[in-house]
Parts: sequence; structure tokens; C-alpha cells
Amino acid sequence: MAAVAASVFRRRYPHSRRTFIPLRGESFSGANLFGFLTPEAAVAAEFWGRAEAFRKRPWRLARIFGPASLALFLLGRGAFLGYQRHPLGALALS
Repeated sequence: MAAVAASVFRRRYPHSRRTFIPLRGESFSGANLFGFLTPEAAVAAEFWGRAEAFRKRPWRLARIFGPASLALFLLGRGAFLGYQRHPLGALALS
């Protein structure tokens, strides 16, 4: 995970909608970093791109990950996917 300044992001992607948080005179947004170290990595990045399109539509996102992943998440056993429940109810990457 990284952050990108709004001025930099908007210069490169002027029509993309993002949420920015103001900090000390500039606004920032989260940015994903991907490393394509194997040919198979491109397949994973393509899948993640499809999943990100539904990040604000939880039921469609759950359909992409499949019913087993959804069930494990709801049971609090999502650590195999790289996340876990935070004590305050939010998700934290492990």
C-alpha cells in the first residue's frame, strides 16, 4: 500500500474518481503497488482489477471471490486470504 498526492494522480488520470484525504496542504489517496515477477502474476492482477471494480458493492465482490471465501470471512476465518478481523470490527491485512 502506498499513497499518491492528488495533484500527481489527477495529472495522470484526470477523469478517474478517487477519494482524497487532506493532509498539510495536499490531499492524498491510497495506491496499490503490484510486482509482476512471474507470468502467472498477470492473471492475478487481472482478477484483482475485476474485484476492485466491485469494491463498493459487497455482494458482487463476494460473488467474485466465491461462496467458500464469503463463508470463511463471515465465520471470522479469513486469515487464509491475508486478512483478519480487527478487535474494533474493521479488517486488517496480515
